[in-house]
Amino acid sequence: MRGEIARSVTPFLIGPTQRFLRHMEQIRSLAKVDRRQISEQVFAEIRPYLGSDDGDELQELRRRAQDQRAKLIYEGARHFADVQYAAVTMLEQWAIAKFELIVSRSALTHILAERRCKAVEDFLRDNLDELHL
Repeated sequence: MRGEIARSVTPFLIGPTQRFLRHMEQIRSLAKVDRRQISEQVFAEIRPYLGSDDGDELQELRRRAQDQRAKLIYEGARHFADVQYAAVTMLEQWAIAKFELIVSRSALTHILAERRCKAVEDFLRDNLDELHL
């Protein structure tokens, strides 16, 4: 019974990470100037939280990013080719993943959160010359 539950829950947990990683590939295909702009915006937001283990601060960052994304959607942005939308979505996913790294009790959730954080941080490293995360 327990194995059946795990098999039925696993796709639910993995799906959002897989979608986000596909979106990251779309973002990587943007023009260099756009990738740089996205990287600068995301790094400016996450820099104060890189070494933080404060769950409340990360939750607040996530809420702000979700509010920004909702506003952009209301204004018509819905695609990762939109630099602002891409940046705020990356920010939101990084904040969620960083929080999950702190509070997660599940090995699978922890691994998936690591992948999302790494995807964002690798993107920043690849697009900001002076960045050493």
